[in-house]
Amino acid sequence: MPRTPPTRRAIMRARRRRRALVLLVLTSALIATIVTFVPRALSGLAASEQPDDPPASTASATPEAVGGSPTPATTEPAAPDPCDTPEVVAALEGGSDAEIVAAFGGGEPFRAAVATDAAPCVDLHDAARLWVVVNKRTPLDPLEYWPVP
Repeated sequence: MPRTPPTRRAIMRARRRRRALVLLVLTSALIATIVTFVPRALSGLAASEQPDDPPASTASATPEAVGGSPTPATTEPAAPDPCDTPEVVAALEGGSDAEIVAAFGGGEPFRAAVATDAAPCVDLHDAARLWVVVNKRTPLDPLEYWPVP
């Protein structure tokens, strides 16, 4: 016996089932995301609201309160300025972009130095460089610049 084609009603019913299934999957994914990330965000918010002053019970136990001498604060030595190294200075004076990045020690150290403002010698507005920053606040200078192939 030949199979009869599905009726319009059967087709519409199948489409509604598929839509309902997709909606169910998307809703469950959204709920899983919320359950995962909201507690993390709230715990980070609660940690940032902690007071900086120690409680009174621990403040009285410091060496100054007991009569001892204060402990010296341990500070990390300041990182050397990468712009002062001879390799970086030489690369900035006449090198290509690849040589400048190599003088910093590679792409990741270069990115970290630029992102933390530890490398003020790197001009982020020079349109001829690979690392030029262009956004709403810092337009391309000159506005008519076109890269050379």
